[in-house]
This record gives sequence, structure tokens and C-alpha cells, in this order.
Amino acid sequence: MSKNKSNYFSHDSNARNSDKLIRLRMKHKAAGYGVYFMILERLREEPDYMSVKDYNMIAFDLREDASLIKSVVEDFGLFVFTEDGKYFYSESFNKRMAVKDEIREKRSEAGRNAMKKRWENRENITNDTKTDNNAITKLPNSDNKERKEKESKEEKEKPTIVGKKKESATADIQTRKNEFYDSLVPFVEKYGKETIREFFDYWSEMNKTQTKMRFEQEKTWELPKRLAYWARNDKNFNKQLKQSNDNGRINWKSQLAKN
Repeated sequence: MSKNKSNYFSHDSNARNSDKLIRLRMKHKAAGYGVYFMILERLREEPDYMSVKDYNMIAFDLREDASLIKSVVEDFGLFVFTEDGKYFYSESFNKRMAVKDEIREKRSEAGRNAMKKRWENRENITNDTKTDNNAITKLPNSDNKERKEKESKEEKEKPTIVGKKKESATADIQTRKNEFYDSLVPFVEKYGKETIREFFDYWSEMNKTQTKMRFEQEKTWELPKRLAYWARNDKNFNKQLKQSNDNGRINWKSQLAKN
């Protein structure tokens, strides 16, 4: 199976035996351990490897209880909050990613230097054709003038070309988004507008380079199966939420407001 090397992060085979994760597993068992690594996977996809402190949103994504998410993040010293308390991150995870990012940057720099050197060598290659007296024949003035006019025209057209390319790329992304949205319309009657809208908002999220939607980065994609799985989990999620409220637990929205 092919592996996207740009999206991985290192994971020690004995990570479960660290003091912090042992305490986590003692309280929440394998569920808490799984949530911890799913949160790390989310951090890997975030800018600067930080996540907004939105336990309800994370719980919806992971299909887990918000109280479990909050406990994993706050109770075991696994994550650190920014000074304003709006974001959290993992110091150990950031150290691992710093090493990986440094290696990637060195490889990129080596690639750029190699490319630069190839271009310099190409520019230094001279034409081996020489006249008997080794003199270089100058182009007629008319040819020089035409060449300069052509170069000037090309320089003026460059910004226009770049702008058109950007406009074309933006239009292409919007077209793909519209096509994805249209493909969901036949399922509205079956799953309801709210479910379809949440499904669309989640899977149409753009990557960092604004070139691909989330669902376009999946290795496999069968829309009917994805929708059925989404609707089933959404139903279970709402059922768990109702049970939590019926049992007198803190309402997630009020809990979020307090946080």
C-alpha cells in the first residue's frame, strides 16, 4: 500500500507505557488512549500543530463524548494551552515534528541548490561554433530592436498570465465544490438537509495550500457508503447526547460557554 509521507508522524512502539498514558489508560482504558492519538492526528493537520479549544467540535469529529475529550486534554498533562487559553498543543509532538520539518527543509534546500546549479551550468555552456577569427558577429540593429521589443512585451504580459492562472485555479476549485454539492442533492430526502449540510461542510474543507478538499485526499471514496456511515454515527452521537442530558450531566453547550 502506498504511503503519503507528507502526512505521517513518528509514534513510539512503547508509548502506552509512559507515566502519563498509563494514568490515562487506568481511568479511560483503551477509549482514552485512542482519543489521545486521534487528537494528535488532528494536530498534525492543523497550522502550527495547534487545535482550537472546542471540545464539542472535536467530539463530533471523533464521535465521542465531549467530557472524555476534555478529560484527555486537561487531566493528564499531555497537552499545553496558549496564554489566552483558546488553543492547545502537545510539546512532545511539536518536538517530533520540528525534527521532521527540519529534515524536510534541508532536503528541499538541497533540491533548490541542485536545480540552481543545473541552471547555472546550462547558462555557462557556450556555443562551440567559432568563426575563423574567433569574432562574435553582432546582430543587426534592427534585430536587436525587435528582440528588445519582444522581451519588453513578454515582461508586461507576465503579471496578466499569472493573474489568469490564479483566477482559473480559483474557478476550478469552486466548480469542483459545486459538483460535490450537486452530488449530495439526491440524498437530501433520505438524510435531511441538516445532515447533508454538515457532511458537505466537513468534507469540502480545503487543505493548507487551498488546492484540494478533504474528501479529494481520501484514498477511497464511495459517496453512498460514506453518507450511510455518517448518518449512522450522527444518530448514535445524538442518542448519546440525549442520554447524557437525561442523566443530569452538564449540557455540552453550557459547558463550552464556561470554557
